Amino acid sequence: MRNYIVLLVAGIFAVFGCQNLSQSIKLDQSPFSLGEQIRKAREKKGISAESLAFMIDVSPYNIKTIEKGTATPTRELIFEIEKLLECELVMDGI
Repeated sequence: MRNYIVLLVAGIFAVFGCQNLSQSIKLDQSPFSLGEQIRKAREKKGISAESLAFMIDVSPYNIKTIEKGTATPTRELIFEIEKLLECELVMDGI
């Protein structure tokens, strides 16, 4: 129910010309897993999993397992990824 209310409020802001405010509203849950969010953000930037791994000093295997959802990154690693990919990830329960 809460997600619907947030979406409704975001829609109202968009209708009345408050796009920046509506874009800053973040839902409590993402329809995508954390790994999927990272993969999508990485691909959007045109960065390979291997390049991302090199940039944040982890192995490519770590990135691939995080994206598949078989490993959970630390908060510090998530913040590094967000900074590098210039995105905001929705972290459920981390």
